Amino acid sequence: MPHTFKRGDRVLFNPKAGPDDLDFFILVTSIDLDEGKVWEVVRTLPPADGIPQYHIRSRQDGHEQSATQPQLRPAL
Repeated sequence: MPHTFKRGDRVLFNPKAGPDDLDFFILVTSIDLDEGKVWEVVRTLPPADGIPQYHIRSRQDGHEQSATQPQLRPAL
């Protein structure tokens, strides 16, 4: 599976989302969407078990962490 996002992309992050959690992700982000929930892709990381990984940074407080592609959606 190729990386969907690139450096600088704005994304929404749901740490509990997995590959089959699209409906849950949409519900949660539609309720909580605000600038504090927007993250920026800092860099792509090598896939783990075929799933693309990313290093992301919170646009609100600068917190950084890694995330898998299923945990991310494009920010509006």
